[in-house]
Amino acid sequence: DEDKEDAVDKEKTERESQMRELKMKLLVGGVLAALIFLITLADWFPWFFFMIPGFLVNNWILFALATPVQFWVGWQFYGGLKLLVKYRTADMNTLIAIGTLAAYLYSAAVTIAPSIFAQGEAQPEVYFDTSAIIIVLILLGKYFETLMKGRASEAIKKLVGMQPKTALV
Repeated sequence: DEDKEDAVDKEKTERESQMRELKMKLLVGGVLAALIFLITLADWFPWFFFMIPGFLVNNWILFALATPVQFWVGWQFYGGLKLLVKYRTADMNTLIAIGTLAAYLYSAAVTIAPSIFAQGEAQPEVYFDTSAIIIVLILLGKYFETLMKGRASEAIKKLVGMQPKTALV
């Protein structure tokens, strides 16, 4: 019986640790993604940029803000790329990793060498916002999934605890 309780406590501790990590990544990723979104769509939010100097509205700032979202907040999705390379199979993490990495790498290339992508007077667009927002939204879904699994697990434990120890037939 003590082994079961130890396993339950270990599972609960592990889930709480995972929840703390997800919360931290969501907080950091959410703030950075919101800033990236606002900077990318500065024309849509003139009231926001009234308080912020214009030099912040550039691709290098977006690159700096998007990099931690891509590689720290979204790190768990890169396991899907390992599956793709090692076993030639894919899962949802593979899709997220490839999609967000494509948007990020293209945007980084446009930031570093915009003249390669420019056509006449038109300047190429960057998609740091797409990459960051997708990562944060998928992570938010994973957070809710972990939260609900924990609640369901606790409810099942309570139900098992209500089970009578003996029964008369």
